[in-house]
Amino acid sequence: MYLPINLLILLVAVAFICMLQFKLSRSDGRFPGLVLPAVTLLYSLFAVAGMISFLMIQSPQMEINGQIIQEAIYTSDIGHVIWTALFTFIQLNIPTFILGAIYLSERKKISCKTEIEKMRIQDL
Repeated sequence: MYLPINLLILLVAVAFICMLQFKLSRSDGRFPGLVLPAVTLLYSLFAVAGMISFLMIQSPQMEINGQIIQEAIYTSDIGHVIWTALFTFIQLNIPTFILGAIYLSERKKISCKTEIEKMRIQDL
């Protein structure tokens, strides 16, 4: 029962974010259109940093009656951490790439329109 409602809310949120990105990309300044891609990039950087710090935590030693129950070991080797961080970073930056593509396409349209306007002015 909740799946269609949750899916609808997700689709509305994604549509709103895309419409907002189109609106910000079409604005006069260059920087408003870069706000949402920058936010998603920062989110992915913080998430990967948190994941790396979690994967590199050292397990504590536990002693019960003088016997070591759990030895202090790293939870992952460095190769596993690097590959996991790389794939997570790429996955979390899919929205950044999409929002960046929207920004670049809209800015290209704006630059073409301004070039056409300049040519019309010169023709007069």
